[in-house]
Amino acid sequence: MPEKFPELKIIYAHAGLPHWRELWRCVKAYKNVYIDLSSSDYINAKIADIAIKTVGYQKCLYGTDRPYGMLQGGSFDYSTIKGMIEQMALSNHQKEAILGDTFSNFIR
Repeated sequence: MPEKFPELKIIYAHAGLPHWRELWRCVKAYKNVYIDLSSSDYINAKIADIAIKTVGYQKCLYGTDRPYGMLQGGSFDYSTIKGMIEQMALSNHQKEAILGDTFSNFIR
């Protein structure tokens, strides 16, 4: 799809899992393609780290996977993924990019 619609901005959810090998090549090859790091069911710190190192932090977006998430006391807790990103060995600039700056640029 990215090659047919080069102006269409595409986000592959859950870091492109389970088709990550093909999709990560696509993310790296096209300026309009990104992945999100949502889903505590599919993404953990190790997978997120590999994804960020492979496609670049500039192509990774924080996502909540709403309406899904970690059920805590009868309501969903969306801080799990955010906390995982905040604890990663990334610069503050890289974390800020993943947690919102890249998306802000994406929607402009």
